[in-house]
Amino acid sequence: MGLPLPLLQSSLLLMLLLRLSAASTNLNWQCPRIPYAASRDFSVKYVVPSFSAGGRVQATAAYEDSTNSAVFVATRNHLHVLGPDLQFIENLTTGPIGNPGCQTCASCGPGPHGPPKDTDTLVLVMEPGLPALVSCGSTLQGRCFLHELEPRGKALHLAAPACLFSANNNKPEACTDCVASPLGTRVTVVEQGHASYFYVASSLDPELAASFSPRSVSIRRLKSDTSGFQPGFPSLSVLPKYLASYLIKYVYSFHSGDFVYFLTVQPISVTSPPSALHTRLVRLNAVEPEIGDYRELVLDCHFAPKRRRRGAPEGTQPYPVLQAAHSAPVDAKLAVELSISEGQEVLFGVFVTVKDGGSGMGPNSVVCAFPIYHLNILIEEGVEYCCHSSNSSSLLSRGLDFFQTPSFCPNPVSRKSGPLTSWWRGLRPQLPLPLLPFDGPR
Repeated sequence: MGLPLPLLQSSLLLMLLLRLSAASTNLNWQCPRIPYAASRDFSVKYVVPSFSAGGRVQATAAYEDSTNSAVFVATRNHLHVLGPDLQFIENLTTGPIGNPGCQTCASCGPGPHGPPKDTDTLVLVMEPGLPALVSCGSTLQGRCFLHELEPRGKALHLAAPACLFSANNNKPEACTDCVASPLGTRVTVVEQGHASYFYVASSLDPELAASFSPRSVSIRRLKSDTSGFQPGFPSLSVLPKYLASYLIKYVYSFHSGDFVYFLTVQPISVTSPPSALHTRLVRLNAVEPEIGDYRELVLDCHFAPKRRRRGAPEGTQPYPVLQAAHSAPVDAKLAVELSISEGQEVLFGVFVTVKDGGSGMGPNSVVCAFPIYHLNILIEEGVEYCCHSSNSSSLLSRGLDFFQTPSFCPNPVSRKSGPLTSWWRGLRPQLPLPLLPFDGPR
């Protein structure tokens, strides 16, 4: 026999009130605070994949497709191939020169290859078309080697190296296949149709320039038969009279959108002391591989500490010298901090100061973030201002005196006078870009 209707309604109302009271109590309840030290379990053993290279790692590269992946690690005289979880697959011997076991030396045919000397890997990049790995060393006039990838079972192996060098087409004063410089080389590979273009930047000095005719900046196309590079490639080099005093150090290179970029550390001008350094961004066209589209922009990185020490000068501290860099798209949170859209690519750079007197780098460093889109806008604005300015009372230098005879603005672009007339270094703008939120220099 059921409850009378009034009594049933009263019971339901009481149950509802009890539930609301319990919910209100739960809203005010919080998890008890557990000290961080109590949450650690030192008995857990973590196994992290690792590989011991047996020497200083000079370069790395990675490849991955739908079925295979590999990591390539270069050390002095060796190129290691690693599979998933960094397990060792094989080792290729790249030196010393004159050693019978040098596998890359043997691919170039019988010697003489010069006196015995260790090989340092200066370039290690993927050629996306084949696909293949390309390595360039500090020996054999900086020539490169092509290593095609061969899947064997569940691992990728390197085919026998192909020497990218044609003896009949190279001589000391015009060496098409001499790519890498022992002082440092950066390479970015761009695939266009069925061709691969190598955007190369190398540091030079008088001895190197006289030995096998490398170039400061060049755009080289790989031959279809992989016997070397096409002759007659567009290039630039520091003028002979500045080679001893004007060293350009190429720190980083990357491809973004329609352009290839190089980051350099170099003297402020050809007349400034070699210790007066700053950082520049170099831009080349990745759609039309022409050297005449060369552009430069000075990157200024400053830091304003939240708390200024007593007696310290007001204003921001300049950090002119780049140490390392990386480019990547940013997520929503960082995009808001940088006042850009989510997914835009940003260049991150670690900058340091120069000690008093230029004797070395300072102990502190900061990170500056430069949205690539904003950098391109500044370059285009600089070109527009330079080439179409009507203010002839104060001529602006194009700032590339180490590559060409002095050139000034305004100067309308004219192909008749050569591609150098369309170049623009930049106006040394103070980039209106925020720093990453660090508490202070590190």
